[in-house]
Amino acid sequence: MTMPDTMQATWSPGEAEAAPVVLDVQGLAVDFPSRRGVFRAVDGVDLVLRAGRTLAVVGESGSGKSVTARAILQILDQPGRIAAGRVLLHRHHTTKGAAASGGAEEVVELSAM
Repeated sequence: MTMPDTMQATWSPGEAEAAPVVLDVQGLAVDFPSRRGVFRAVDGVDLVLRAGRTLAVVGESGSGKSVTARAILQILDQPGRIAAGRVLLHRHHTTKGAAASGGAEEVVELSAM
């Protein structure tokens, strides 16, 4: 079965992979220590955000979507902490009028801050 013309995809998977990476999350784990021990709220999250693309994170209530976002943004409520993984921000520097691929790239590890 084919999609109607109005619903056809406007990009191919190859094009999506060609867009530069903006954010790369690798093996993210978030812990909340308590009197009863450590509660792992997020365990092993991997995701890649690319320039000009949209990423939707879906899941049941309490599945860790907000904790994941707060960990990436470095705004976890205490006593929460990033227990494992890396959050890498890829900063693409371009000169005015230059193509995005022609500029320099700087990678900042947010999880180390």
